[in-house]
Amino acid sequence: MKKIELFMDFATMKLVISTMISAWTVTTAPRTPLQNNHHRPASVSR
Repeated sequence: MKKIELFMDFATMKLVISTMISAWTVTTAPRTPLQNNHHRPASVSR
């Protein structure tokens, strides 16, 4: 039980962090095809 809760917390935290990083990169970095492709999976899965 404890392991599952810990895993869920980790997964949620990872999702939040990846979303924040992708959002920050989109807003700050220049729009290059390479970066758009790099961050595409995170945006699609959300």
